[in-house]
Amino acid sequence: MASVLAMLVAALAVGACAGNAGVRTIRGDWSGYSPTYLQYAASKGSLPTLVRGEAVSGAKGDEFAGRVLGAMKDRPLGVGPISFEAMTPASDKPPLFVSMIFNPDPSFDSVAACDPIRADRAGGPARPDGTTRVVAAFCSSQRLLSGTVGEAGALSGAADPKFDELVRLVMIDLFPQRDPNIGPGCTSCP
Repeated sequence: MASVLAMLVAALAVGACAGNAGVRTIRGDWSGYSPTYLQYAASKGSLPTLVRGEAVSGAKGDEFAGRVLGAMKDRPLGVGPISFEAMTPASDKPPLFVSMIFNPDPSFDSVAACDPIRADRAGGPARPDGTTRVVAAFCSSQRLLSGTVGEAGALSGAADPKFDELVRLVMIDLFPQRDPNIGPGCTSCP
């Protein structure tokens, strides 16, 4: 009986993990974030985005950046239509921008992703085992507004549905619908 129960628990655990297909995000830093920043950026047109690194072998450069930007389009919830455009680190630092850095050094974080020159050199090659890590940041000039890290296991290519799921989860963490610094909502707050 105990072995049947152990097998059932193990099967449920495996089933729960399979639901997200090995894709997860690690809650980030929202110390400077307010949804009004994203609403403001969306009202000004496409949000400049720096995409660097390689998620899977052969997926890099402008083609990969286009794939990432396409997966990001209209993903932040509660803002309405929003698009993202490629940004070069040499361009004037826009007041608000996003960094999506794939497979950087393990010590690279969201704060570093807000430095466009450093972020430009941070993206790494695809990993031999197909796993992908992305460090994402929403920045004001060179200050972090929000940041998160996403991971996906064994991507078969940039067209793998897990890649879209990775971008979707990163966007949810990067752009929360309500200000995460306020705490739980209350209807009778002074």
